[in-house]
Amino acid sequence: MPQGMTEPKLAEIFGAHGEIVSAAIKQGEANSQSGFVSFKDPANAANALQALNKTKQADGTFLLVSQHISRRENEVGNHGKQAPIG
Repeated sequence: MPQGMTEPKLAEIFGAHGEIVSAAIKQGEANSQSGFVSFKDPANAANALQALNKTKQADGTFLLVSQHISRRENEVGNHGKQAPIG
């Protein structure tokens, strides 16, 4: 994510693809940042992912967009569906 990205700017970029419920930026290690955007309609989130992933920004960096999978969903497997036991 471009350095200097703000939550309002993140919401503006993704808001072109549908109604945003929330947009947040979290600081990571080594000055890295991750943005988290929630859409009201999951279909809009899928469209934004498709349209914005790997897009070049004005500063020459690229947005890498992916779907967030919660720790709980990851532990259960199949993104929230019960994983088979056996």
